Amino acid sequence: MNGTSSPASPGLTTPPRTAVRDVMRPGVIHVGPLATLAEIAGRIASERIPCVVVGMPDADAQCGVIPDAALARAAMAAPARALAATVAPTLAADEDVTVAAQLMAELGVGALLVTEGGRAVGFITARDVA
Repeated sequence: MNGTSSPASPGLTTPPRTAVRDVMRPGVIHVGPLATLAEIAGRIASERIPCVVVGMPDADAQCGVIPDAALARAAMAAPARALAATVAPTLAADEDVTVAAQLMAELGVGALLVTEGGRAVGFITARDVA
């Protein structure tokens, strides 16, 4: 077993810690703030991803995140910046997956943007932690 014995209960083991980076989907798709939602829907479908980041990868600040669920309630001709969540739910890559599952449940979202050193490096979905 990879777990560790509990000092309070000899013989019982705790499950090994799993970091978000171990189960996340690496890579982030960036779109410009003027990309149409039709273009974004095409990228989400072709890449099979739950969200896109609005803004350029080399920019210090991103505009936000557009989850796939938001596309269903949006006008497809609107620009990305009109729908992007300005405060995207994020989680550090070294955080435990149980924290990711709890945060998704609390926020009622199906995916979190994973960051490392303040940069988006991937995402984790509810399926990844199930």
